Amino acid sequence: MHGRAGAVAGRRGDAGPELGWSPALGQIRPVHFSISRTAGLVAVVTAQREVGVDVERLQSEVETDVLLDILHPADRARLAGLRGRRRRVAVTRAWVRVEALVKGWRTGLARDPASINVGTRSRATYGPDWTVGDVRTTARENARLAVAWRTDPAPQG
Repeated sequence: MHGRAGAVAGRRGDAGPELGWSPALGQIRPVHFSISRTAGLVAVVTAQREVGVDVERLQSEVETDVLLDILHPADRARLAGLRGRRRRVAVTRAWVRVEALVKGWRTGLARDPASINVGTRSRATYGPDWTVGDVRTTARENARLAVAWRTDPAPQG
């Protein structure tokens, strides 16, 4: 299941495509989930909307160089001037944001990471209906974590 997003709901009779059925609760919305893991850490996110999560340990210098080459050109230009640990932290942060989005979209890396500009804000909208945000981790964990979710549609009328 690593890296895959999904939804779970029971079905009975005329339950619509967005609804499930529970003997105790009756009609319920499906529970969407996403899972990610890295050495010593697991991230699991559940919600009643599409979600994606990614967690990564801080990348090595070599891994940082590889990821920097495949990020969006604007992100690449912004991050290229950084050095040392600051660079590794910033590239890892950008990468988990990209991964969380593609997991939420259920495209995985079939969607070119270079087409996804994640920017610098700790919580940002992407397109008309997705938000991606950083989740704080401790220095001891030496990791970065991001969650992406489908936002509520704008009110009509």
